Amino acid sequence: MQEGMVNIIFDTNAARDFVTGVKLEELAAFAKNMSELYTTKGLGLMISPIVIMELLCHLSDTKDKDFSVSFKAIKAMMLTQEYQLNGNLRSMMSPGELLVANEIYHMHCEQREKMYMSIMAIAEEISHRNIDNLPDLHTIDGNFIKDYVDDIEKSFAQHFREVCKSVEFLAKYMGDSFETNLNTLKTECLLATYFTRTAYNLLMNEGKVPDYRYFLYPYAPQTLSNVMQGIKFVHQMEENNKEVIRRYPAFISLAKEVIKRIHLNKNMSDDKLHNYIWDINLMFHINDHTICREPLIFITSDKAMLLVSDVFHDTENVLKYDEFKHKFKL
Repeated sequence: MQEGMVNIIFDTNAARDFVTGVKLEELAAFAKNMSELYTTKGLGLMISPIVIMELLCHLSDTKDKDFSVSFKAIKAMMLTQEYQLNGNLRSMMSPGELLVANEIYHMHCEQREKMYMSIMAIAEEISHRNIDNLPDLHTIDGNFIKDYVDDIEKSFAQHFREVCKSVEFLAKYMGDSFETNLNTLKTECLLATYFTRTAYNLLMNEGKVPDYRYFLYPYAPQTLSNVMQGIKFVHQMEENNKEVIRRYPAFISLAKEVIKRIHLNKNMSDDKLHNYIWDINLMFHINDHTICREPLIFITSDKAMLLVSDVFHDTENVLKYDEFKHKFKL
């Protein structure tokens, strides 16, 4: 993007709002017009592979109720950015686990990076195709995108339900309120673990960090050497969790809001809970509200995200789509 531009990021719902009322045959012209309008207003559209991945899931079944709007959202966003870049290379926003690997472990998860790059390549191919001529929806590692998303959502739901149970247990037996135990460092570390553990496992699979299964209970015999190595490993993970909490307070704030909602709604469906993992992942990008030192505005319709922005008194940087259009007179 040109220097001095304000970066804008759509979450999945805002991406759909972006193409409301736009017909399939109008997408290219619409994207061209929006690219020129955004550039005139000093806005640069950034695209998250997380959002693209969510939208791609709906393209695996032509009978999906969001099939058409998801196709339109992908094509319109990709073309708008392409026109704005005017021949320059796209940059990819790093999802949470890649940010943690880079900023906490100071390493790159090369295989996961390639996977996300393949997702963006699929989206780029879609942007130059018609809705009845979609490309293969498999990532570079051969996995079907929807299967990958389903696995991530399942592990997320399991982890967050377990954290909620832990907080409820402590509240019951320690005599403190649920809210008090939710806001402890221990609970925040449990939430951070979801990403520190994911990043570590990705790096471990690439042989870049020690395999804890060789020394950590219950995977390995508890010799003195293994015990000492295990203690050191656990301590370092605790420090990593604290650093994630320090660097990404908006992520932690939304994660705690999700735990609170699980606690208050005992019958929350997995489908409802699954949606939060992608919102939480996107929150890694709104902490200092800059990308490459350029201002950043996050556009969403998610009530939990908007609530977090109120907590941080940062409602100018997290906007509903209609608020965004009004602010910049679009």
